[in-house]
Amino acid sequence: MGASLSVKTSSRRQRGLSVVELLISLVIGMAVIGGAIQVVVSSKRSFMDQDEVTFIQTNARFAMDILSRDIRMAGYLGCAAQQTVDMANAINSDLLDEKYRVYVSLEGLRGFEGEAGTDDFPEDYRDLAASGADSLLIRRGGDIELNVQGHNSSAGVAALTLSAPHNYASGSTLVIADASCRNIGLFEVSGPAGLPAYTLEHKGTGTHNCTSVIKGNFSCLPTCNDNSCDGYDAVSAYYSSGSKLMELVSHAYYIGESDAMPGMPALRRQVFNAKGPAATHSEEIALGVEDMEILYGLDADGNGEVDQMRKASDIEDGDWGKVISVKISLVFRSQLPVLPVAEKKTLAGTEYNDRYMRQVVNSTVRIRNRG
Repeated sequence: MGASLSVKTSSRRQRGLSVVELLISLVIGMAVIGGAIQVVVSSKRSFMDQDEVTFIQTNARFAMDILSRDIRMAGYLGCAAQQTVDMANAINSDLLDEKYRVYVSLEGLRGFEGEAGTDDFPEDYRDLAASGADSLLIRRGGDIELNVQGHNSSAGVAALTLSAPHNYASGSTLVIADASCRNIGLFEVSGPAGLPAYTLEHKGTGTHNCTSVIKGNFSCLPTCNDNSCDGYDAVSAYYSSGSKLMELVSHAYYIGESDAMPGMPALRRQVFNAKGPAATHSEEIALGVEDMEILYGLDADGNGEVDQMRKASDIEDGDWGKVISVKISLVFRSQLPVLPVAEKKTLAGTEYNDRYMRQVVNSTVRIRNRG
């Protein structure tokens, strides 16, 4: 009797869940799973947001560091200050390929306003640059300097003797600063043919030089010849021992499309090749740079202080030497459209309305060699 009762009780306990109990279990399970999914989605979005913020900030630091260092050194000519020296430009720019003329100059910097398009940009990258963004060209002497031991400036010789061998082929564009810090020369190398060598020639024949004279205060004139230019003659225009020789550095910054990530905007620069015949090549500096707006601080009265801030289009050709500071605004964009909904905002004068995360970074840089 007792055994029969036990079997019945056990059977009754194993009948399973009722429909109501099953529904309740399903609802509870779905709530738990839904919560877990929400946590995963939220974590993923938070990770993506943080990843994009890191992407923007890393590129912003790198881009501003590169730009700031280059701008700060604009017009660097060794120990010579551009405002207090005589500058001899022995290169006849009319003989250069038109694409490269703008790069070969002793002028420290030149800006290009992109508001109305890129037609005024240098020819070799105007079709690569994004319309609406500005561009900036910086020129200076290179960081590596060679010591001059002697100089035979006679037109038939026109050779510098160096303390160490060089590898500058014919056609290289170099800057020389006198040991007195009072004279600067810009010229094209004419030889010798065998490299490396301890001598470096700057003859006016067989090059884009209009003269072998590289010391004085002139730019090439139609009356210049191998022996003289604008009253300066080859024999007396020599550089003393201790003078420094540098490559001409010319960098043009602009916004273009990335090579690493097609379709992605990037800060790029055209680099002038001074070590050989005139040419340029493009370098990608930082990803995600969508816009660059530039203002220039002019010292109109020569007191070393900024009197006016102007756009490139408002600066006359003869006033670029008065620019003593540069204010840059860069707009950085995320790699992916990570915002949940389109966001309308205006940054650096441009209106955006999409799901990309953006940040504008500003910096004002004082030019070290001016003011």
